[in-house]
Amino acid sequence: MLPADLGGPLPPSDTPSATSEPPLPETLPLLALTEAYQRRVVRAALERARWNRNEAAATLGVSRQWLHRLLSRWGGEP
Repeated sequence: MLPADLGGPLPPSDTPSATSEPPLPETLPLLALTEAYQRRVVRAALERARWNRNEAAATLGVSRQWLHRLLSRWGGEP
């Protein structure tokens, strides 16, 4: 494959395209974003399991103890 086969020059990386994701904010609080996403995933697993922690842990691929420690750290609920 040659560069000419790609259909022309690529747009600059800061130019939004139809397939690109929205631009990221200037600062990225990675730990806060990671915890927020983790809470959403854990809550979804618990709701799907009708709040059965053993079943939710199995769905998440973690031990029941790990899920219990995580929930304790969050005050008991995601």
